[in-house]
Amino acid sequence: MQEFPSLSIIIPSWNQGRFIERTLLSILRQDYPGIVQVIVSDGGSTDETVEILKKYDDQLIWWSARDKGFVDAVTKGLAKATGEILAIQSSDDYYLPGAFRRMAEAFQHHPEAGFISGGEYGIDLHDKVEYANSFTGPITPHSILFQFVPPQHATFVRRSVLERTGVCEPK
Repeated sequence: MQEFPSLSIIIPSWNQGRFIERTLLSILRQDYPGIVQVIVSDGGSTDETVEILKKYDDQLIWWSARDKGFVDAVTKGLAKATGEILAIQSSDDYYLPGAFRRMAEAFQHHPEAGFISGGEYGIDLHDKVEYANSFTGPITPHSILFQFVPPQHATFVRRSVLERTGVCEPK
């Protein structure tokens, strides 16, 4: 794997206009030299989401059409993803600065890893930190069951793992 692998971020969304621009900017402002593909699978929002997506039209792949919910939106996004590393980011969550570089560094240090996960901060609607969760060490069935469930919005998965499990098509 190259030092800065290509990355596809899939964002399922529905009526998240209040938050989605923050999510997008947390991706677009990363200091990451690798290719970053941003895919927004919007379920037909009726709020300001579509207007916000239009502002970033040249930096995103996006659509807004009724879907069958989260899994359907993610599945449609995965079908468009081309990255060596894939991630699913919630439309009301965001990445901290440096997240993508740390992801690439972790995969470099752990070439056997199928996925890498970071910690998370839970914040309220006023951006006040309510809690913090993190874990260091190998992610194993034991650690997932008894210590830490990797947060979906802070997890990066090798495309090859998803291809082997049939979740996405080989590119």
